[in-house]
Amino acid sequence: MPRLILFALPFLIANVLQHTYNTADAFIVEMIMGKDAFNGVVQSGKVSQVMVNFFLGLGVGAGVVIAQYFGAKDKGNLKKAVHNTIIIGVFSGIVLTGLGLLLSKYILTAINTHEDVFPYAKEYLDIYFAGVIFLVLYNMGAGILRAVGDTLTPLIFLGITAVVNIFLDYFMTRAYGVAGAAWATVIAEALSAFLVLLRLFLAKGDYRLRFRDFKISGAMVKKIFKLGLPTGLQNSIVAIAHLLMTYFINMFTLPVRTGTYHYQMLDGYIYIPFNSMSVSLSAFVGQNVGAGRYDRVKKGVKACLMISMGLTAVMGTMMFLFGRNLLTLFEGLDGSSGTEAVMSAADKELMTATSLKFMTVMVLSYPILVVTDTLAGALRGAGQAFVPAVVTVGAMCGFRIIFLFSVMPFKNDIVVVYLSYTTSWTLSAVALVIYYLRGRWRNKAIVARDEATHNAQ
Repeated sequence: MPRLILFALPFLIANVLQHTYNTADAFIVEMIMGKDAFNGVVQSGKVSQVMVNFFLGLGVGAGVVIAQYFGAKDKGNLKKAVHNTIIIGVFSGIVLTGLGLLLSKYILTAINTHEDVFPYAKEYLDIYFAGVIFLVLYNMGAGILRAVGDTLTPLIFLGITAVVNIFLDYFMTRAYGVAGAAWATVIAEALSAFLVLLRLFLAKGDYRLRFRDFKISGAMVKKIFKLGLPTGLQNSIVAIAHLLMTYFINMFTLPVRTGTYHYQMLDGYIYIPFNSMSVSLSAFVGQNVGAGRYDRVKKGVKACLMISMGLTAVMGTMMFLFGRNLLTLFEGLDGSSGTEAVMSAADKELMTATSLKFMTVMVLSYPILVVTDTLAGALRGAGQAFVPAVVTVGAMCGFRIIFLFSVMPFKNDIVVVYLSYTTSWTLSAVALVIYYLRGRWRNKAIVARDEATHNAQ
């Protein structure tokens, strides 16, 4: 248990930093530009995640392959996996830029984006996708470092770029509006990509990057895609499900929409701890599966569940105690240069009340999601990414769509949207518990230990 905590802690802090400067971005945009601009930036983030999450899923798959080769002490294949991960990152970034610039306008239209919000969202997305390759390369590089046990270095780099992003965001948003906020994000991500790649080129281990070793290996790319493709599809479908939420949220008034998005920013601080444990568990399981230590895998899963439940309880309690105070900070952010009318006192109260409703549903439901995320992380680390992907597609997307389109015509209430999370998470948790307890995930490692032993010799 202590090792898993130490392994996950830097990643947890890194996610908190990432979410904090994303929250700061939205907070600054709302403070300077107003609530329409804030809604535009939030919705642009949901659109970008549909495409970005797919390619980041490939990075998760690559990280598990690297972790298993690292655990098996297979130096030759470790080197191939590391270099092909970066190659995939470069090509993914190029493809993602093209898709983003081509499709973002149509997706924004499809989710019923309000005309007052649309220009802000489109402007932010165009700039964001122009520099998205830096985000992909940072995550690929950071995934490599975490896979070999170095979780501290990505944390340091993220801390540096978080400060840079917040500093640039304030001044560039005041000067250039939403475009300034987007460019601040791109510059910070470019810096993070440069730092993590420099660290890999200067590394002394077998995972060191060398220009002469950048050779495409069809077999290695196939292994990475075998594990990363289901994860990428799962991540994208989850993002589509969130985008679907945006479609229904956009049916309501500005105070209700804004109140929902306000809590979503705070909600990340509850989700981050156990999600960080889940991602770290994947690397932990990957290393131990590669080494044939299934006893440690079971202990790791139990420890992750216990820790995550505890963290969720603490964070949920804190949100109930101080959530309203945090949410009221947003009430007066009408923007010094925004064009929309300033909200009335009644609208601000409705906005905060909506956030509190969302908070209540989510905080009480998160123990269910802890089970889903923990078991999904363990199965991905064991090389079984397909199962959690299918479960996610069926429950979190398929069932959620059916639920919303069936219930909303009869009960047009924002709480129905919130409850769709709870019901889909419950289905996912039940399915993954049954699969995990049946034990068919054992001996399904991507890396064959006899092959690894032969190559090491």
